[in-house]
Order: sequence, then structure tokens, then C-alpha cells
Amino acid sequence: MKPFIDWAALKNPVLEYPQWSIKDACFTWRDETFYVFFSAFDQERSSVAAVTTKDFRKFSDFQFRFDGQ
Repeated sequence: MKPFIDWAALKNPVLEYPQWSIKDACFTWRDETFYVFFSAFDQERSSVAAVTTKDFRKFSDFQFRFDGQ
């Protein structure tokens, strides 16, 4: 049986943004979609953000971003 994630096609880091430093990632899976949550930092603030993916190769735009203010 072929796994639904092509692990060999993934690269490290799996998720990255040029304008953000991200850490503390975690995820959950529901209805064939992964929901990824993480801390995101730029030069001015830190945020908690979330994105979705089905394959860890393509990600949605931020679903939400709380900036702590």
C-alpha cells in the first residue's frame, strides 16, 4: 500500500517563510487535511499562526495569525 504522504519528496525544512522565523510547530489531522500550528517571528513581533496542507509540499495562506497584542 502506497503511503498518502510521499516522504521521499519532502525537504528540510518542510515549512518555511522568507519573512518569518518559525518554531514550535505541531499539527493535527482531520478529514484528509493537516492543520499546522506554529510560532512565527519577524523583526517587530511574534505571532501564533496556522496553515493547512494535504501533503506537506503545498500549504495554504495563513488561516489565522494572532500577534499577541
